[in-house]
Amino acid sequence: MEVIFTSLKFVKRMEIKCKEELKKLFQQTQNIGTEKLLCGLTILVKDAADFINATALQNDATEVFRYAYLDMMNHDRYYWSLFGPDLYRELSDAQMPSGMARNAAICKFNLDELREAKIIQEWTRAPGWHFFKLHTQQIKNNILGKLTLEKLKASICEVEDPTEAYLELVERLANPGQLGSCFWYPLMLYIVILLKETDFITLQENN
Repeated sequence: MEVIFTSLKFVKRMEIKCKEELKKLFQQTQNIGTEKLLCGLTILVKDAADFINATALQNDATEVFRYAYLDMMNHDRYYWSLFGPDLYRELSDAQMPSGMARNAAICKFNLDELREAKIIQEWTRAPGWHFFKLHTQQIKNNILGKLTLEKLKASICEVEDPTEAYLELVERLANPGQLGSCFWYPLMLYIVILLKETDFITLQENN
């Protein structure tokens, strides 16, 4: 019982620390533009997939993510194998940032490298959009929670400072409380900011 209690206290401390660091990360990320967000998303997706595989994580969230990740990697595979083969290489081999999910799992958030111009490539931009469309539709119910789409949009777009609304949504999607779940934060932050940047278009009924 003492071990369990200690573990719960540790998880709670990590949650608090991650929330504080997430606020700083949001400030780094919110104004970098849609194109760079989509390119960065592809890198974060590949990085998260590497982390999940390396740590043998398996739950409902990772299975949903894995489906979208594999769909992204297999979509137009012939084209990308010819004109964007870096999509299928290790991030380090493609000279792209890596290790973000591993660091985020211990609440070390730094996405400065995703602000660099080198990440803007055709093979990062288009797959990022493909993943974003598919995964936001997969987790639409989690994104909305108990809100309608219009109320969710209003909570972010019609307030003077939407920071808390952003962070609350990121936390909900990352499902804090599970040990190590902080690794989702960078990926989910990009998704949440992209939802606003794209006027929540992927959550519309006709998409």
